[in-house]
Amino acid sequence: MGTIMIDIDKLLEKTANLTSEKCINKLKTIEIDKLLEQTQDWKINIIN
Repeated sequence: MGTIMIDIDKLLEKTANLTSEKCINKLKTIEIDKLLEQTQDWKINIIN
C-alpha cells in the first residue's frame, strides 16, 4: 500500500469555502464528502 501526499496549502485554500458560517469561536466544520471530492485529484506522489 502506497503513501499519498497532498499539498496542505492547496487543501486549506479549497476547503475554506466549506466552513459553516454558523460556527462560533472560530471553530470550522467541513463536509467530509465535499472535502474528498475536491481533493481526490491532488495525488502528488505515490510511494510503493
